[in-house]
Amino acid sequence: MIVEWKEPAESDNDEVDPIYGHAQLGEHEDDEDVDSIYREIALRQTEFIERVLAFLTESKSPGVAVWAVAYGVGSSSLNGKSMSDKATELDVSTQSLSKEVKRFQSLMMIGVKRSKPSAYMYKK
Repeated sequence: MIVEWKEPAESDNDEVDPIYGHAQLGEHEDDEDVDSIYREIALRQTEFIERVLAFLTESKSPGVAVWAVAYGVGSSSLNGKSMSDKATELDVSTQSLSKEVKRFQSLMMIGVKRSKPSAYMYKK
C-alpha cells in the first residue's frame, strides 16, 4: 500500500525542499543545526525512495510504472526519448503512459508547491 505523503511542518518548508532536499545551509552557523538539516534531508529522501518502491511493486504493469517514474522525475536515463516513442515500445497508448506519470507525480507531490515538475511534463 502506498503511504500518504506527510506535509512537512511550516517552518521546515523554508529550509528543505520536500522532494529534492535542497537545504539553505548558509543560514545555519551551528554544526548541530547543519547535522539536523542533513538528517531531515536523509529522512525525506528515504521516505521518497520507499514510496517509489511501493509505487513500482504495487503496479499492475511494472514495466509501465518504471518508465512512469523515470518520466515523472525527469531522469537523465531517458536521453530525450519522447513519451510517445516509449509508449510505442511498451505497446501501450501515450495517454496510458502519461496518465501513469501524472498519477506518480500526484502521489509524490512533484510539480506542486516548491518542487519542480519534470522536464518531460508540460501544460498545454
